This record gives sequence, C-alpha cells and structure tokens, in this order.
Amino acid sequence: MRTEVRIFALDRIKMLHPTKESFEVAEGFDFEEFMRPSFGVYVGEPVKVRIWFSPEAAGYIKEKIWHDTQEIVPQKDGSIIFEAEVAGD
Repeated sequence: MRTEVRIFALDRIKMLHPTKESFEVAEGFDFEEFMRPSFGVYVGEPVKVRIWFSPEAAGYIKEKIWHDTQEIVPQKDGSIIFEAEVAGD
C-alpha cells in the first residue's frame, strides 16, 4: 500500500490474516543499517538525547542495553543521565 519501509511493533498487532501476496526485500536493503539509529519503532534523522532518571529508576535503566550509542553517567545522588544518539525525537 505504501512505497516506504514501515515498522510495526509486533506486540501491538491484534489480528493477522494470511494472504496470497508475497513480499520481497529490495536489493541492497540493509536492515541492520536501517535500524541502527532507531529507538524502538522510531526512525528518522539521529538526534542526541539526554534523559535524567531518578535513583528509583536508575537500576532498571542500567540493567539493559537500550541503544548501541548509549552512555550512562552516574550522578552522586544515585540518579543517572542516559545519553544516546537516536532517531525519532
């Protein structure tokens, strides 16, 4: 229906209907490169973000890699600042 790459969050899809239509990935399309700057399902020009997380949330944020450009800067009060260059501000 559209001539652009679309991204869908699979956990939000409520219903599927099989069709006889097929899909072919465009020659030269690099999924890893396409998704590299994305943050979740968002794409676009990369922007630098800085997000402050309270000490109560800091532990959860530090447990996982959210983005391959992320840096986590601990603060004296136990909070953190999360920095990354992501798409989809």
